[in-house]
Amino acid sequence: MLLLTPNSPLKIYSLGFQPAKSIPEISRWFLHKYGTRSFTILEPFAGSGTTILESLLYGASVY
Repeated sequence: MLLLTPNSPLKIYSLGFQPAKSIPEISRWFLHKYGTRSFTILEPFAGSGTTILESLLYGASVY
């Protein structure tokens, strides 16, 4: 089981250069506030993959 705390970001977030990166806490907050584990996320603008990674860690399906 992967435990995430505010002081331990995943190393994957520091890979590559993305000028408009989203911070993981924003995606995580939206998933926990509005999501259920049985829903699907559509991420057409994958960018650095922050929303995709957070959705997978949350347990949602991602396309």
